[in-house]
Formats: sequence, C-alpha cells, structure tokens
Amino acid sequence: MMFRRRALTRFPTLLVATLFAAACSDAVSPRALGPGGPSYATAPSSGIVLDQFNSTMATMTGGTSLLQKGFNPVNPHNGATIVATFLWSSTDSTNLITGVRDYLANGTPVGNTYTLVEYVSHGGTSMATYVATNVQNFPDAYDERVTGGDSILAVGADLSAPVVRAGEMITAFDGVQPTFADALGTHRSASGSASTVTPVSPGPIPAGAGALVYAVAMSKPPVGDDPPAGFTNITNISNDSLKADGEYAVQAAADTVNAQWNWYFSTTYPGSWVVSALALNPQGSSPPPSTGDLTVTASTTGSNLDPDGYTVTVDGGTSQAVATNGSVTFTRLPPRSHHEPRA
Repeated sequence: MMFRRRALTRFPTLLVATLFAAACSDAVSPRALGPGGPSYATAPSSGIVLDQFNSTMATMTGGTSLLQKGFNPVNPHNGATIVATFLWSSTDSTNLITGVRDYLANGTPVGNTYTLVEYVSHGGTSMATYVATNVQNFPDAYDERVTGGDSILAVGADLSAPVVRAGEMITAFDGVQPTFADALGTHRSASGSASTVTPVSPGPIPAGAGALVYAVAMSKPPVGDDPPAGFTNITNISNDSLKADGEYAVQAAADTVNAQWNWYFSTTYPGSWVVSALALNPQGSSPPPSTGDLTVTASTTGSNLDPDGYTVTVDGGTSQAVATNGSVTFTRLPPRSHHEPRA
C-alpha cells in the first residue's frame, strides 16, 4: 500500500503562539456587543463540500483558559456545519471544556449550538470534537481582505483550568443535513501508547453514500506520520509537544470506513496518541436507523450433537442460547461493526 509519508515540521514556538488570538480583538474574553447579525439564506448544495477551515497550535507562557480561532480571512456560508476540534496537554484526563461558543472578531456573540461528539484522553493529551449544524447569524462568506473590518466568525472553548500547550481546528462543510440529530452518524475514538511505528485508528465506522467522514489524530511528542489512504488533508498543526492531523473523505457509496494513520514512534521518541472519527450525513439523505437487529444462525453437521446447543455472545455482552441448527436474534444493536459471534 502506498502512503503519503509526511515528515515532521517544527515551527518556532513564538510564531505559532501569535496565531492563537489573531481571530479576535480580545484574546481572553470577547466583549458582548449585542445580538448576532442577520440570518442569510443557504445556497443549494450538490453534496458535501469543504467550505472553510483554519487551525492553530501554540505554547503559551502562563497558560490560557480560552482556546479560540477564527475563519480568517473568509467566513463560511450560513447553513454550513462547523466541526471544531480542541486539543491540549494536561495531567487532568477529564474534559476541561465548560462550553463552546461562536462570536465575531469584534466580540459580537453569534449563538450557534455546539454539541460534544467525541472526547478522548490518554498519556497527558486530550482531544474534544464539537459539531454545530446549520450555523447562522454571521456575515455570509465575509472576506476581510476585501471588506476590511472585524466580522470574521470565531469559535472558542472555555476551560475550567488553564493549559499551556493547546490547539484548535475549525472546519466548515456545506451540504450536511441541517438538523443535528439527522446529520450525525456513527462516531468513535481510540488511544494508546507506542515506542515503535504504530497503526493508529479509531476503528471502522459505517458511512452512507455521500456521507462525510471527519477524522483527527494527535501524538505526543510530535513524530512523523503516514496519513490515512483515501482521505484529503484539512490541516496539520504542531508545537514543541503535540502534533495533530485533520483529514476528511466524502463517500461515493455506502461503506465501512477506517481512518488509519501510521505514526513513527520509536524507542528514541516513545509517546502516546489519541484519534477520533465521525460521520455526517448529506442533505436529502434518510437518517440511518439508530439501532438494528443481528440474526445468528447455527448450522451443525456430524454425529453426537450436543442436545443443549450453543451459547452466542456479541461484543462481549449478554449471551443467548442457540440450538445446534437454529438461530437467535440480537436486537437494538447500534449501527457499527460488531465482534463476530462466538459459540
């Protein structure tokens, strides 16, 4: 298999740190100046497409309790779906984010709802991904290079404790189902430690035709990586301690998708990794079922058959009995890959 081998690029810490507040006029607590701007109509979509993105990774002397980034220089469209992934290093393994909010660079609150989809933590690294669908109330496709002013849309996360090393990725996609419950498909995370070249993946997730699969992986310390085959890079960010890679893929047909990186840990550079992936459904698609049924059929040949039959277990959960030539149905299973039943 061919990989897009990507070497590690290290950036001067001070240069990266200056990007963190570039989107907002107030780097700590944007001031509230009144209600958000007018709502704009959503342009028709011919499928899910990348609209806008931005990112930053910083090392901040003294730490910060607000992670924030703007879509400068160009806002996404009203009606887009924003995926915001926040990354940080901390000895506290709990999610330090107390809330995610959006606002203009001049401090005007916008007021879209950001919902936590995945949080994963391991080895002093944490990553939380939030999603807001059908975002509204900001200047549509505003370009600060043309218009000037400070109406860039920014997304920020408030933390319960300051962090020194942290980053943020914000990505806007057009063509996603406008209702959060209908838009969100399967999602999962994974984590681990390594001292050799290691495949890193959250595990396979099902995605329907036209669906978006969004995935982010992070390592501590920064090491080289091979990104997942079949995905398109959104952004790569790093500082002196962390490195993260964001990728996405739009499915031509319904399939099970596994976003898998190779991370080049070694005995010289051992470390930890975290990874998350989620699927978002396109406009006009039927929402996938929240649960489904799995039927297991036993077919036994030979002599001296066990009259008591077998016991079948799926995903290490509750077992059910099945006759030597019978079947049993497991109901209300989530729509994802399951471990093979074992008798």
